[in-house]
Amino acid sequence: NVITESLAKSLYIEPHDSHLQFSATDEKKLGCVREVQVNVLSRYSDFKRTISCQIASTLHASIPYRNIDFKNYEEMPKVFLADPKFYQKFRIDMIIGAEVTKQSFLKNSHKLTNGIFFQETSFGWVVAGTCHDKHPPKEQ
Repeated sequence: NVITESLAKSLYIEPHDSHLQFSATDEKKLGCVREVQVNVLSRYSDFKRTISCQIASTLHASIPYRNIDFKNYEEMPKVFLADPKFYQKFRIDMIIGAEVTKQSFLKNSHKLTNGIFFQETSFGWVVAGTCHDKHPPKEQ
């Protein structure tokens, strides 16, 4: 689990030293880092967990990498989305690891004919898959 320094500060969470060792691809050890305890609560269900998150100065990614036009997806189910603006490019401030993610998955799912997949979780429905635009942006 990873949280950005700015999100941890905005939540007024006090960090403490962590003695976890991380190895980069070149096998350099990245030593004593800071971590926080975060209470993760759902707006959709009674799901809640306290997780340890390593603090990163920033996460260098946005998901999706550009805005997606979802107006023409008539078959999109009318469900409570975990991220109601999933189609808009936005920075990532927290990554929840596989252990908590797996615990949050529920049994319902829905696949659109174009391959987009909806999965119900304890946080609401999440969207996955590859979106193919009819008119992709021009290369610059």
